Amino acid sequence: MKEKNLVRTGGGGKLIAFTLVELLVVIAIIGILIALLLPAVQAAREAARRMQCTNHLKQLALAGHTFHDAYKRLPASYDDEIWLSKPVWYGGWPGLLLPFFEQQAIYEDLIKDQYWYVQDKGVTRLNTLLCPSDGNSALCDTNPGTGFTPTNYRACRGDLATCCWEEKKPTRSWCPNKNTGGLARATSGTSNTIMFSEGVIHDGSSGGQPGGSYKSRIATGISAHYNQNPQRCLDVKGPNGTFASASQTTFKDEESYADYFGYLGTRAFSASVQANGFYTLLPPNSPSCATSDYYAYYIWTSASSNHTGGVNCALLDGSVTFISDTISTQNLSSPSTSDNIPTRNGSDGPETFSYGVWAELGAVNSGASVSVP
Repeated sequence: MKEKNLVRTGGGGKLIAFTLVELLVVIAIIGILIALLLPAVQAAREAARRMQCTNHLKQLALAGHTFHDAYKRLPASYDDEIWLSKPVWYGGWPGLLLPFFEQQAIYEDLIKDQYWYVQDKGVTRLNTLLCPSDGNSALCDTNPGTGFTPTNYRACRGDLATCCWEEKKPTRSWCPNKNTGGLARATSGTSNTIMFSEGVIHDGSSGGQPGGSYKSRIATGISAHYNQNPQRCLDVKGPNGTFASASQTTFKDEESYADYFGYLGTRAFSASVQANGFYTLLPPNSPSCATSDYYAYYIWTSASSNHTGGVNCALLDGSVTFISDTISTQNLSSPSTSDNIPTRNGSDGPETFSYGVWAELGAVNSGASVSVP
């Protein structure tokens, strides 16, 4: 059986034949080149998006320093004296920084009507608060908190999770409740203390729906407090970015106190930890857990991003660095008996311990001799 030939016209009208096999080879080569090119294009786009996220973190860190210059202290995560003087209740750190990254008008709008709960007021989206690598920021209009300002950036709350009303004294966070103090609290050095990092925003589903990504949902029924077992939260991490059990993700935000506080990243100006805070307890890109969907105060939130292999972090000295998911964490099966420094009951009585390099980088006053890897 003769092989079929295709023809084309050459110079002078001469017909030049080529086989179907040759045509298929050419098509296959083109397909391979496209397959090689697309990941490269996607990688280049993600690199640009990651750079933009880095720039936003840099702006926020510099805004924090400008705030420090103006008030001789850092902003509080809850009950900051500026909010209380308005009076504005339950305002978080992002609203306090608005005047320091050229958003004075929005700041004035937040306080002009003396809203009791600042997170109840819808504000326009702010690009400075969003990372383009996270497509979930576009889904916030379908969240229960429709119209609220979303954010991908979270303040480090230290390595030991405490309830909001228990942070009345300076803790291991640079931005606890009320008495924050200044940069001098960073006993490990400002270049070795995390100020901000990233967090994936809630995926847009309504409360109580099971399943989804462990980066964009909160697992419930996991005791989340400094005196509980952190490993239990890490264990809800399943394959391919999902939870080990979909039933663990029924965080009914609209039916609980969290109705005022929001899902992960959905209400930037709230004082809630799930809105704009994280703990350096579990490694980057770990799940977030809550004791229950009613007492939304007891929550471990983790830094997360859609970047490959880690998260961007702004340090207290104003620099921004990328920290890998594989950064050292340890002793995650050991609950702490103290909210001031990790302490457990040893054979000879109380003994201090560390949750690892990641934890120490998040603890503003640990004094540990660790450095950014």
